[in-house]
Amino acid sequence: MIRHRVRSCAFTLALLALLPHWCEAEARDSCPVTKPPSPAFVPPAPYPEDRAPGQFLYGSPSLWVAIRPHWSAQPRHKAKLLYFRQGYDAVAEPNPRLSVVARRRDAPDPLVWAPHVKSINVDHTVGNMFMLSEFNIPVSGCWEVSAHYEPAPDKAETLTFTVWVEP
Repeated sequence: MIRHRVRSCAFTLALLALLPHWCEAEARDSCPVTKPPSPAFVPPAPYPEDRAPGQFLYGSPSLWVAIRPHWSAQPRHKAKLLYFRQGYDAVAEPNPRLSVVARRRDAPDPLVWAPHVKSINVDHTVGNMFMLSEFNIPVSGCWEVSAHYEPAPDKAETLTFTVWVEP
């Protein structure tokens, strides 16, 4: 009788230990992570097509981003996103009119805002000017990232994608 209870208790504890892993795997599988478009997005000339390994370009000529579908929630892994726009001029717009926010899709967590978006001017050519946002995603899970760019008061572009953030 005691052995049966010990076995039953050990089995229950083993199941409880595995439960978080099962739940995380189920949440990861249900996250609608943005996939590379098919056909692949090709930026207009003179913008480069190259990107870092594991990244793909997503968007349209009016606003696109180089994204990695899986991120890390570790404090030292700041999410850095490069946004491009046909005709963007970092010299004329040193403070980009771009706001970036992330919201968790699988749990009620607070929004995460990119506190500052920088304009980057690599070599004073249009194809090498872009906007850089940086922020920390505090916890793992399914996150939707939205960027909103206002080139003029009467125009706006929004780009949204979803990523899975690992613990």
